[in-house]
Amino acid sequence: MRALGAVSIGFLLLGTACRWVGPVAREKVYAGREAGLTLIYENPQLETQAGLNERLQVRVAATKDTPAGIAVRMTYTSLRGELSSLFYLKNGGVFLSQDDQTPGLTVIPEGFPDRVTQWEIRGTTYRVLGRATADLHGLRLPDTSDRVGVWMESQTPQGLRQRTFLLPDIGEVETLVWRNEGWVSINRLVSWGFTDAPSPRK
Repeated sequence: MRALGAVSIGFLLLGTACRWVGPVAREKVYAGREAGLTLIYENPQLETQAGLNERLQVRVAATKDTPAGIAVRMTYTSLRGELSSLFYLKNGGVFLSQDDQTPGLTVIPEGFPDRVTQWEIRGTTYRVLGRATADLHGLRLPDTSDRVGVWMESQTPQGLRQRTFLLPDIGEVETLVWRNEGWVSINRLVSWGFTDAPSPRK
């Protein structure tokens, strides 16, 4: 039955003069989604030791395909403790689950960054500034990783302005805030890799 279906599709393509152009490209998602991906962030404004103490580890703990999109469990770990959040990824959008079961608050809307370039969430406005090649400050990514990302800017009702650079399949690379008439980096990706979840003790 499967072979017959393949033959039928082949004849349909020939009959309509269609040309096979290869598999459809996977839509880019500007967030981590591969289980085990672990990202380490630092605040460049802090002194060396303070920066190390304030490091944040972000890890893709688990992923699962669902009708609502790809469910991604993220863990955030620092010296202060650990918390976990569930996100759903769909059509380029990122949604934070508020009930730990279904998509909820929009983080990035579907269609980002080309079909949707401006949006608002709870009074904070967002806009896409454009694409740029990643400046990783000496950090090396795999040769297969996409170096072209997107800068976006947000502004709260109180006037706080922030710019974030995102890379496909990674998410945040660097965040800047407008301070003293200039842009200042407050969060920067300094390390990445893949780690396995701890094995249960026997």
